[in-house]
Amino acid sequence: MRNFDIIKEIDGLGRIHRYCATAEEFQAVNPMISTQQARLALETMVKTVYRLKGWQTGERASLLSLTTDERFTAFINSEDLMKRIHYVRKIGNNGAVFQLERKARKNGYFAVIPYSMCLLPTFAEP
Repeated sequence: MRNFDIIKEIDGLGRIHRYCATAEEFQAVNPMISTQQARLALETMVKTVYRLKGWQTGERASLLSLTTDERFTAFINSEDLMKRIHYVRKIGNNGAVFQLERKARKNGYFAVIPYSMCLLPTFAEP
């Protein structure tokens, strides 16, 4: 069993599972893909929270603006988890603009950890 198999069969989380599973799969062999997929998973999850909460967003709202919005930070209600969210966002941005592979390799490995340990349980709370 892999880290994200717990959400594999949950209706509506298929895309998030694919992004997370790909990030995990590629963390050692292609860290740039891993960091990009981790960021896509984060973005999809954040937008899902907004949709489920019925919060309006701008048509072109950035992931930074969504994750720093007062409603979102109040919903997460954890300074530690917010640091992890921003870490994944930043390394995903770095991977997207083709940062050095050595840096991406290290970050790709650590990008998986925040999801498997923190983000998914928080997302599952009512």
